Amino acid sequence: MKKILIQLWGGIGDMIWLTPSLIALRKKFPKSEITVISQETTPLDVIKDSGIVNECFSLSSPLFNGVLGKLKLLKEIMSMKSDIAISNWASPCFTSSFISFLSGAKVRIGQNRGGRGFLNTMTVPSYNNIHEVEANLKIFSSIGVPTNSKNLFMHISEQDKAFASEWLHLQKIGTRDLLIGIHPGPKGKYGRQWNIDKFVKLCKLLNKKENLKIIVFGGPDEGDLVQYLCSCINGIFGYVGRDNLNHTAAIISRCSLFISNDSGLAHIASAVGVPVIAIFGPTVFWQNRPYGEKNVVIRKDLPCSPCYKIGKPIKCKTLECLKQITVDEVFEKADKMLSIIQNDDINDSILIKKT
Repeated sequence: MKKILIQLWGGIGDMIWLTPSLIALRKKFPKSEITVISQETTPLDVIKDSGIVNECFSLSSPLFNGVLGKLKLLKEIMSMKSDIAISNWASPCFTSSFISFLSGAKVRIGQNRGGRGFLNTMTVPSYNNIHEVEANLKIFSSIGVPTNSKNLFMHISEQDKAFASEWLHLQKIGTRDLLIGIHPGPKGKYGRQWNIDKFVKLCKLLNKKENLKIIVFGGPDEGDLVQYLCSCINGIFGYVGRDNLNHTAAIISRCSLFISNDSGLAHIASAVGVPVIAIFGPTVFWQNRPYGEKNVVIRKDLPCSPCYKIGKPIKCKTLECLKQITVDEVFEKADKMLSIIQNDDINDSILIKKT
């Protein structure tokens, strides 16, 4: 098998949930040329320059704008001459199967929801009742890719680590400080944002703890959220990732705990081994929760929840499932997790001294 095309639809979280399958695919076919096409540009930072894939590009690239750009994209896809094309769980059936068809792949693997994946040669089930990590692995298993490893991946280079160390040094954050990451976004994602003033109250409670420092994270369009939180509380820090997701990931990796809404940064934290407290509203928690045993989802099990359906806007106007989550219950969970983390750090220190 010489050429394999993988389609990634969705955001940062979807890419991270695909990484166990990509790593297993690379191990299964070490000499194959693997190309990833992404719907968006930013998710590609998760795997770019990691060696897992040979090439990746985005359908949203400025190179493909306008009529001439679309013709260039069409030429690019048709020149691939892939042997196999696989679409991830979140892929739209017709569009992804059409791209697979254009790529020249003789084996085209994807879903067939509502008969829209009719151009696929191998149809897989929808897998709606399991996490997206597991759904992707099941899709890839159709070509013999093993499903035993479910470890997530986020590419962080030595340069990214050096950037994080320098940034923390400039903020006068020491290596002994216990760091908590907070993400009040994603901005513009209706139904995913816990009230910003509840985040303020939560940060005020956390800020009273000794040897603990808070970093509020935000994406390129979330500077106002970060600034608002930092303006309400003395002594906390803000980091807005403007153009480098890997720098953001490197700083997140230095945190001991990450508290967030249902967002891409929460999934980055999970991928780099940082325990996550995720605040969920109407989205489907069993499919989209931060993956891993160390992570916790706080949500309200209302009769109407979860109500989100893939590809469709959330129609609920009250968002009671989010409103009913209190500051106290998030703080209590964070306090318990921090106690466990601090005890583990103490035990590790004692072990190092003994050895």
